[in-house]
Amino acid sequence: MLVYPAQDSLGATIHYASVWPLNFLNGADVFIIADGCDSSTWDAALAAIENVNETIIAFQVNQNCKDTSVNGMWPGPPVAPVYILAFNADSTSTDPYLSAYDTPSQGYFGTTEFINLNSVDGDTLVNNYNTAGGYLK
Repeated sequence: MLVYPAQDSLGATIHYASVWPLNFLNGADVFIIADGCDSSTWDAALAAIENVNETIIAFQVNQNCKDTSVNGMWPGPPVAPVYILAFNADSTSTDPYLSAYDTPSQGYFGTTEFINLNSVDGDTLVNNYNTAGGYLK
């Protein structure tokens, strides 16, 4: 797992942890779901997303919903997410990385690529997502 930089549509640099760097030639959309541990929010997101191959589905992790808790929350192919992103938006946490990038091993989510943000970049993501108007497709 390495940390890579990405730039959002408002020009902010967000650092993300991933096995591989993201490679979106035309940029990527982000769709933030309210509860990553509720399968109905995954169903609604996947139904609303126009192009799942160019969309990162993001969810906040906390003590009740960890990144590994979301495994199996969405239906299998052909509507499974291609990219999921876990973020901790609580920058007051004593561990801003929520277990220091405690990420599942590659393949844990099958072919879905997992991305992780620390709390500072999680705050930036949420604030800029809301400023930009959310998912725009």
